[in-house]
Amino acid sequence: MPDHLMDELDRFWDAQLAGKPTDALLSDAGLGEAVRRFHIAEDVDRADASFVNRLWDELVHAQVAPGDAFGGESTDAMAPRFMRPADTMLRHRWLAAIAAALLIILIGGIASYYVFDRHEDKRYTTGPAINAPATPSPTVQLTPATLLDVVLPAEILPTGDGRLSGLVYIYVEGGATGTWLNSCCPGPMIEHVVAGEIAFTSKAATQVVRADGSIENIAAGTEVALQPGDTLVTRNEFEFRASNIGTQPVQMVEWVYVSDPSAYFAGHQLEGWGGLGGLDATQTLPTFPSSIRVTLNRLVLEPGDGEPPFQTDGIRQVVVPNVETEILTVFGDRSFAAVDSQGQTTTAYTLEITPAESKSALPVIGVPAQ
Repeated sequence: MPDHLMDELDRFWDAQLAGKPTDALLSDAGLGEAVRRFHIAEDVDRADASFVNRLWDELVHAQVAPGDAFGGESTDAMAPRFMRPADTMLRHRWLAAIAAALLIILIGGIASYYVFDRHEDKRYTTGPAINAPATPSPTVQLTPATLLDVVLPAEILPTGDGRLSGLVYIYVEGGATGTWLNSCCPGPMIEHVVAGEIAFTSKAATQVVRADGSIENIAAGTEVALQPGDTLVTRNEFEFRASNIGTQPVQMVEWVYVSDPSAYFAGHQLEGWGGLGGLDATQTLPTFPSSIRVTLNRLVLEPGDGEPPFQTDGIRQVVVPNVETEILTVFGDRSFAAVDSQGQTTTAYTLEITPAESKSALPVIGVPAQ
């Protein structure tokens, strides 16, 4: 940081503490705003012990019983991670506390930005609010590739306001089995396996796109095993059971395109699902007049490499396998670039949605709503 800016910051900080006017003391408005927010964050009261105990009870013990899921078998079922306002009324107080904690973390990030990086205004991709696996996940060395390129017909897509597209990179611990209950939010969902083996059993009919491009129709209640390169095609509102049938963590890229104005997406949460994978969710979507083309790509980026802004009639989302070691800078126009001070490559997965051509030769997939 230049010496003159350090001197300005010192005077600005003193004036801020004394409650005096600060408008003319600092030439960098962004840095001044960071200092003001830091002082606001300092005023947040700590939660008392009873609040902390209640928060722990809600987070750890308030699970939903699966009832007669899959013929009365004993399974570890989790409530959907999509939450309606009625479901979150009792959680508003602890959400406020979490928001305050996140604000403090954000200020630290802003401060480091001004100390170490003074380039264009930009934002960083973030990870989902899910726990890391208990055991480390092996690094998967992979090459750039188009992993899925298909058409989804208009009749299975959400319409109107409140559409949400969510992309997340998920790890599933070895031996983990869990059940996803019926969700509030209907719409197509895909699970693409990057590493490991996992079996799905759905209460409704699904499809699988194999690594060689072949498509299999899976009857309701039938278990299907997926290996690297395979993709499950189902719907978010369908109940299913998933089991890691190997000893190593499974790595998957998950995408949903759902309809619910009140939905909050943070990836599916089942027993053993979590990790440090990235998350990209948005409700800022173009209006697609008919069918859509969905393309999943894997990129391996050198430091500074990335992608330009995407076409205006579509959307591109991006995640990384590990937000602590593989960092992307995502700009306001949705272009992005890899950041790695150690000179290592960054693996990224992009999901592109565009209007499908009327006479596309791509395979048409998708499961209708029931």
